Amino acid sequence: MAARLLLGLTRPRLWEAVDSQFSGAVLVSQVRHRKKNQSRVRQPQEPKEKKAYIREPKKVASVQKVNESEKFLAKKPEDDIWIHKFYPKPKFPIRECIIRHKEYADPSMLDNMDGCIHVNMELDMATKKKTKFRSDFELTVLLPHQFEYGKSKTIIVFCKTPEEQEKALSLGALHAGSSGLVKMIIEGTLGKTDFDFVLCTPDTIQEILPLRPVLRTKFPNIQAGTLGNNIESMIKHFTKGITFSTTKISESHSKIQVPFGKLNMENEQLEQNLQCLIDGINKERPKTLPGSMVHYMDIVAPPSPEVFIVDMDTVLQKADSQKSAKAEKKEHLVQEEKKNMKKDEDEEDSDADSKSRITKSR
Repeated sequence: MAARLLLGLTRPRLWEAVDSQFSGAVLVSQVRHRKKNQSRVRQPQEPKEKKAYIREPKKVASVQKVNESEKFLAKKPEDDIWIHKFYPKPKFPIRECIIRHKEYADPSMLDNMDGCIHVNMELDMATKKKTKFRSDFELTVLLPHQFEYGKSKTIIVFCKTPEEQEKALSLGALHAGSSGLVKMIIEGTLGKTDFDFVLCTPDTIQEILPLRPVLRTKFPNIQAGTLGNNIESMIKHFTKGITFSTTKISESHSKIQVPFGKLNMENEQLEQNLQCLIDGINKERPKTLPGSMVHYMDIVAPPSPEVFIVDMDTVLQKADSQKSAKAEKKEHLVQEEKKNMKKDEDEEDSDADSKSRITKSR
């Protein structure tokens, strides 16, 4: 038994001996010390499959749509009637789109001259880097010709002096104040959903810093135009302006639908409103990138089913002509200023010469 124990017997198992003169227990099992997952003979190692490195494709601008090749877009129907799938959709100048909608909204047809006219836009969200694109944003644009649309907007104003607070309230602000207004928001008396915009003067910005986690995107800043000294212009901009948000349709493009007037307004007023809208959107584009942020537009006037696509070439040509006119005007002003400066210098020189002559004569 001692020999069996030396061979590695550690856990003897007891069983009864049959037909034997011994009635005691007999050791029968033998256990070796080895790891459970270790076999007596090493298994051949199977070679691991090497996964090939696949480089992720870069985020680039979406490709052109089907049938948008230059050859297809250059095709023009010769007759008044044509099959749509063989030709591109017709495009019109902005004024032509407006006139066509007015004809359909005439009292003799749809009778919707009090209805709003909207523009659908697709925006290029490119940045300086080719693989990085801008996220969606919210923008408020004050149009030159106002019209009633949607619900009225609520505004709170943070300012210190009683005169500024009274002025803000008289202009239509929901609340105006400083530390007391901050306390109302922190305690929950005034919720974030109770107002649409938060305006602030620079001398009060330090007092409202604790509200940054609460207000988040509504927190005043210079870029959004909600931080400034001119309370009157800020309140007018955000109460009378048109507010809209972009929606992504791909990694590189977003879309918006914005009303820019009513069908009973003059054609020139509607054109000016739409141009102001385009200019406001283009200000959001990085200055280092050439071209316009708007690369597609169509005009609709619900409930009319008509959709008229805007000819962007005419829009861009008009924008280029306006830029050149502004540049010429600026250059003219610079030249005039130089002439005036030179004239002043000549007058000073002549005065100095006359004074020197007088002194010499004396």
